[in-house]
Amino acid sequence: MKKANFYIRFLVNHPVLMVLISIGIPLLLSIVTFVNLNLSTEATSYGDPDDDRTKNHMALTEAQQNIEKTTTQIAKQSVSYYPFVILYEGKDKTSNVFGDEELEFILDLEKEFIQVKNYSFHCVLENEEKECEMPFSMIPDLTREKPTTAPTEPYEYPLFEYGEEIKEGRSLSTALDDQYENQRLLFGSDFDAGSQEGRYLRSIFYSGLPLEGYTSQYDRAYDQKKIYSEWVSWALDVVEKFKEKNKMNVWVGGSWWIVEKELNSMLLHDYLFLSISFVFVIVYLWVMTKSGFLASCGMFHIVLSMPFGIFIYNKIFGIQFFGSINPAGLYIIFAIGADDIFIFLNTWIHSRLAGKHTIESLTTRMQWAYPKAAQAMFITSVTTAFAFILTAMCPIVEVSVFGIFAASLVITNYLFVITYFPAIVIIYEKYFSHHHCCCCCSAPRSIPGGLLPYESEQGVFCSPFTFNFFRLFRSSKNNCEIQKGNINWDDLGAKNNASDENTKGGDKVLIGDRNKKSKRKTSHIQQQLSQTNSSYIAMNKKDFELHSVKNNTDTNTTTQTTANANADENSKTRTMSGNEKDLFQSILQDPEGAFSVNKLKMLDRFMYSYFSKFLTHKTIRKVLIVLFTCLTIFFLIQVIQLGPATKTPKDFPDWSNFENFNTILKNNFESTEESLLIIDYTFGLKTFDMSDVNTYHVNEKGKLVYDTTFDLRPTANQEYFVQLCESAFETKNLLSKDFNECIMSDFKNWVGETNFPVVDRGNNELAQLMKNFTESEQGFKYIRNVDYDEKSGDIKFISTFFKTPLNVDLYSAHKYLKIEYEKWVKFESKMQKNAPEGMQISMFSSGGWFEWMRTQEIFVITAVTGAVSSVILAFIVITLTTKNWIIGLLSVTTISSIIISTIGFMKLIGWELAVIESVCVTVLAGLTVDYVVHLAHAYHEFDAPTRIEKVQGSLYAVGSSVLSGFVTTLGSTMPLLINYLITMNKFGQFLIFSLVLSFLYAFFFFIPLISVCGPRSRHSKKFLSGNINFKSDFFKKLFRLSKKDKDNVENEVLDSDTSDYSSEDDKL
Repeated sequence: MKKANFYIRFLVNHPVLMVLISIGIPLLLSIVTFVNLNLSTEATSYGDPDDDRTKNHMALTEAQQNIEKTTTQIAKQSVSYYPFVILYEGKDKTSNVFGDEELEFILDLEKEFIQVKNYSFHCVLENEEKECEMPFSMIPDLTREKPTTAPTEPYEYPLFEYGEEIKEGRSLSTALDDQYENQRLLFGSDFDAGSQEGRYLRSIFYSGLPLEGYTSQYDRAYDQKKIYSEWVSWALDVVEKFKEKNKMNVWVGGSWWIVEKELNSMLLHDYLFLSISFVFVIVYLWVMTKSGFLASCGMFHIVLSMPFGIFIYNKIFGIQFFGSINPAGLYIIFAIGADDIFIFLNTWIHSRLAGKHTIESLTTRMQWAYPKAAQAMFITSVTTAFAFILTAMCPIVEVSVFGIFAASLVITNYLFVITYFPAIVIIYEKYFSHHHCCCCCSAPRSIPGGLLPYESEQGVFCSPFTFNFFRLFRSSKNNCEIQKGNINWDDLGAKNNASDENTKGGDKVLIGDRNKKSKRKTSHIQQQLSQTNSSYIAMNKKDFELHSVKNNTDTNTTTQTTANANADENSKTRTMSGNEKDLFQSILQDPEGAFSVNKLKMLDRFMYSYFSKFLTHKTIRKVLIVLFTCLTIFFLIQVIQLGPATKTPKDFPDWSNFENFNTILKNNFESTEESLLIIDYTFGLKTFDMSDVNTYHVNEKGKLVYDTTFDLRPTANQEYFVQLCESAFETKNLLSKDFNECIMSDFKNWVGETNFPVVDRGNNELAQLMKNFTESEQGFKYIRNVDYDEKSGDIKFISTFFKTPLNVDLYSAHKYLKIEYEKWVKFESKMQKNAPEGMQISMFSSGGWFEWMRTQEIFVITAVTGAVSSVILAFIVITLTTKNWIIGLLSVTTISSIIISTIGFMKLIGWELAVIESVCVTVLAGLTVDYVVHLAHAYHEFDAPTRIEKVQGSLYAVGSSVLSGFVTTLGSTMPLLINYLITMNKFGQFLIFSLVLSFLYAFFFFIPLISVCGPRSRHSKKFLSGNINFKSDFFKKLFRLSKKDKDNVENEVLDSDTSDYSSEDDKL
């Protein structure tokens, strides 16, 4: 055995120091990060920053904000903002909200609502009287007072003057038709004018900005929003108070801050369920490792991966935006972290069977196990991390940062599992493995997690932090004999030698088939394990005597044994731990005295003896390959039909206030002004330059670029603008019915036919008249649509808005928005053909809706490119690490099938590519490569004459780890199914069915496939063997044991010339 390198020796000799270093530095960096945390949930851009639709929207937004910044002072609470809508719904379909009791309930609610603390500091004030404007409500109330800064003045509702007439029998609808036609929008579509009955009614309370002490709504906007948010909390308390009376259903909405309150409540509920995942993972780790110490320490580094991942995310990558779906990465790291723990422990267990030189000491065991585990975890971690990082190609920042954050967690977890956790295992072996519980001191304890490859005959476990109740019901007589050292080593050796003789002919009676007495040919791995056991017993016989004599009270015997031990020091014996005694006990109680499949851990025994035989059966494997190939083709047909969302996705559950409010509003009320798609048509703006902007930095903004050729002063240009407005009015289906507003047409009417177009003689006559118009009552609605140059005084840009017939509350899906977008592209192209000089550059935007349409398109593109790129990356990594292109090809074939099947299953259950669905598809490859990569790497590493035995060896090596990782991931994601938010709930569903499909394809498609088509030898130079000979083996250098050590541990595998192996794959 070559001398171990410095790192291995340091790890084994100073494990406590290694733990302090590997945990202390990340912990310190995490603390510093959180002290100086620079994260925000507000992004620079939520769309594609390189798309013209995004630039147009941001350009107009920035231009309008500049108007507010340059305005000296906007009247306090003069701009309507943040509507607070109260929607009333009858309890059932026959309910009437216009009944006497129902109206009294509504009156009382609204009366108390306007008395909410500081209501007068948030309502919209009338320009002259500086009093609160009347809420948009249809409820007549003779006793209510009007809310003002002086709340003693009488308050009249719109129907006050009709109150007596309505009581006398005059229909409410007649009163509406007289003066309040627009207020018909407050009634539900089911309102019956004849019977004056209906199930739905709404009232709207507008808030006004800027608040007192602020110049505009953009002046310290965050502070104003915070003040309004506090007031919303008080208002919601009033509504909740009346909800408890249960007279009718009351829903509220209209403002983001109302939605935010409910969203925060649901997020708190959902994050609490993260603790269920935490508990499940740690309990499962405890059960599988049979050690509270290992489970707790392993879970500690998984949890620490999160703050350290944020350090990498925020400080190394420099990302300041933290997306709303980033917390979903925590569920992913729970699963990946536990999977890596199982891989390392499984490799550590198997180091016991690697050969007599490997088990000489903890250093030699770690020297054997560490590079293998580190390389196996490196392959999966790199593949998974890069698959996540590939999402950074997505221009949608929300998707991009999620992938980078998830990759950061994967990277940090890998760093911990190759530095911190190996030291924890050494600490366990040195200080805990030989200790007994106080409740089972009379019995030897089994190894945590089976840190030996065999199970205890007792079938129970006892470890630090574990109380062994099962021991109370079991006999400990034989165990006590074992502890006292009463082992007949000669009998043990004789049994083992006899077994060796019996196996020389190639046949032996397997313990698992003892009742059948059937004879089978000894497999490659069985021969290795049997030979290892023989050498292990011979080497440790005197060690066991030395350890056992400590429990013997006979002084003479003690002296005798001690002398024998001293005499054998030259034989390099060592003191045995309690773990090794359990191994000897297991072998001693085996009548055959040799390798016994029955003595393997239950999962290893299942994988080795039964599962591998089932998967590699001559007929079964072919059936499985055909079955999963047909399944992939079926799902591929579904994938082809998948496209952008055709309906607005839900974000909240059906029972939530938000979902009920929106559903009722869309289905039972006429469209209000806020519901229609608004198009802003602009001259004077060229673009919004974001070429130097890092979209991950929340404080960086682009630069607004004005059109320097724009000039509205020529009379021909003014007439052209009016012509554009008239053309829009006349174009069929372009604008909503009866809409006829346009800034230039209204300006023309304001100045008069005789004074239009305005002749500008160089004294800014046009600009001055336009400013007077926008400050007048007729043109005040356009005050944010015109800006002026500070030096010349000329009009810098001008914009007008058009209302389209599209109700975006109902039809915001891609196909509807695309129809409207194409209409306006065609209209703009038509108008630009005849545009005079100075008006040839124009743009239109839609308040972000066309930006959202482009985002939906990007989701589809990113999902496809991300999946394809991840598959290509997986092929490169697997091929490089295994140095076999056949294994790489079979692996990516399986991974591609998993991706296709998962996406196809999404279509099958009715999902469409909205936000969360597109995110899922984009990161899919990162979630599905692990199982296949583990099995592929294990197949390559295990050297055996036939494919069947290579499959058998790979399942024995990592099968139980993959299964444990599957169970852990499944259990940790289950709490997502009971989350309130649809986004997180869907993400949980996606994780589960992608996980199940990954597991099924890895075992029931990849294993049969590689047993038929996989390479047989790692040493053949033939092209069809798939082996690739690199001059420089990067991965071997990366994980080599020492600088001078080019060979693996001796007796790791019984290598031989396998180039002429004959296939025995079908003999099973």
